[in-house]
Amino acid sequence: MAHSSRIQLLAIAAATALTLAACGGDDSDSTGGAGSTGGAGGTGSPSGTGSPGGTGSGNAYIPAAEEQTRIVNLHNDARAEVGVPDLAWSDTVANVALTYAQKLATQGCPMVHSSYEERNNYGENLASSSKAQGLGETGTTMWIAEKSSYTPGTPIPTNENDTSWKAWGHYTQVVWRDTSEVGCAYASCSARAVFVCHYNPTGNWRGKAPY
Repeated sequence: MAHSSRIQLLAIAAATALTLAACGGDDSDSTGGAGSTGGAGGTGSPSGTGSPGGTGSGNAYIPAAEEQTRIVNLHNDARAEVGVPDLAWSDTVANVALTYAQKLATQGCPMVHSSYEERNNYGENLASSSKAQGLGETGTTMWIAEKSSYTPGTPIPTNENDTSWKAWGHYTQVVWRDTSEVGCAYASCSARAVFVCHYNPTGNWRGKAPY
């Protein structure tokens, strides 16, 4: 599952979050997530690799400032295309993502969403590959590429059994109008890396459209 050329994505929403999907806020009113369910149980053991210039310890870290800027710019370019306000990087949000990334790193970096409590009511997008280098920007670009599958004005389905939105749930979290902050972190293991982005306030609320 951890081939070097393959990147897997997961996203969550708010209220009644769907397992392995695009996350949001209160688990009672939002949707689950978009993306692949493959590779949800990575087998690699922590390798102790860190990010040059990043902050954190051991196998989990926050991207360095230059990478933070590039990730935020990718988000804001996508948001500008649909006329919603820019996001800003939040160290507070990033530290919540880091705490979860540290947990993933101790488990071999499985691609599994955090619980409502673990993500502090934030939205969550995940991306995974065999290595951390470049994953933040590549994963963000792939989330944004889901725009091609999204019809503007389409709300997140209210029916929990309707999984049609999984094809574009990462994208809608990226451009969710009310979201104003993003913070991300990496978990790095010997056979897999996971990129975790949290969003405040959360997006992907059932029955609502992103903008």
